[in-house]
Amino acid sequence: GTSGSGKTTAMRVLFELLDAQPCLWNEKKLKVRAYRGVLNVHENPVQVFILGDYSPERSAGGCDTIPTVQETIDLVERYGSRLNSLVIFEGLLLSHSWGALSSYVHPRWGKRYINAFLDTPVEKCIARVTKRRADRGQDTEGDRAAKIEKNIRDDYYRVELCHKRVIARGGVLVDINHRRAKAEFVQLVVDTAERYCV
Repeated sequence: GTSGSGKTTAMRVLFELLDAQPCLWNEKKLKVRAYRGVLNVHENPVQVFILGDYSPERSAGGCDTIPTVQETIDLVERYGSRLNSLVIFEGLLLSHSWGALSSYVHPRWGKRYINAFLDTPVEKCIARVTKRRADRGQDTEGDRAAKIEKNIRDDYYRVELCHKRVIARGGVLVDINHRRAKAEFVQLVVDTAERYCV
């Protein structure tokens, strides 16, 4: 989803469920690169790794905080290769580099790689980002408002292209209803753990 679609909000619900804690740091800049939590599925512990930085002071997080697509791929490989583990990652910038990411992930993980998209309407995304910026005291008027709207609409289009590419490629696609995003996202994680990890 684009900015304001609810990606980070849904992830924070998962953090609470898993009691996820930082497990990997970039020591030079003291930024979190991954978190680890445990999901108990039928009394079997499944390690869940969430990529990116979700520090409380951030309004957004995830892979948008990881400098390169290659580092994201390296982290997917590092944690995805473990027995009984799930790797979850999100980020708007992934839609800009979907080709590079998918050319690695799809052949490597096949049907175990699930592409989830939030169906949040673009107008709602614009309203959320505008409110978020206003709450932080950032300019949301005039030319700035027009630029915010243009950027979100452009990114919304990129996300829609990714959606079409997943279908064309025969990838696994899940559309998440924005009105029930938190519950549907958690259920997707639980269902995936049950299917692939226990």
